Amino acid sequence: MAFKSLAKRLEMWAQERVPLLRTYLKQENLRDADKLIRDELVRRLDRVKEALEGAKQERVDRGSLLHLDKLDRSTSKLDGLMHQVRFAARGYRGIFDPEEVGEEVLVGLLNFDEKLFATVEALAAEAKRVAGLSDEELAPALRALEGQLTALDQTLDERQQYATDKLPAGSCPDPGKAI
Repeated sequence: MAFKSLAKRLEMWAQERVPLLRTYLKQENLRDADKLIRDELVRRLDRVKEALEGAKQERVDRGSLLHLDKLDRSTSKLDGLMHQVRFAARGYRGIFDPEEVGEEVLVGLLNFDEKLFATVEALAAEAKRVAGLSDEELAPALRALEGQLTALDQTLDERQQYATDKLPAGSCPDPGKAI
């Protein structure tokens, strides 16, 4: 699918994933849009966490305590990632200003955001699947889930590094905390 401009691509992508974002795009308040995108990502991660908590409860209700420690570890890692996304610096000053930041940089950031949402969708599917697994099936499923959590963490780190390297000096308010 070819897009005429980055703004149109961002608008179409965001409208599919983040409620109320169109209003922000119309107001050209894209710093707040960045916050909305991250808030939506955290909401989706919270649903993954709820699915994992449900899987733990279901296992306890069935009398199976096997692998609860691994489920707890996955939940803890997920909490850390949610915290990283939730409390990142609020956007980048001038990030969508075409005079300060080239379109190719913005496309790169949007690509990272798309990858983040795709990874969270895969996490959600895996977390839902975990609840009904037997003890034998659970261990490999949790390894796959851990791999997806690691991939999410790596994508967040890569996006931060990309932003730090590509954005103009001063556009990232706190390089250690922005995503």
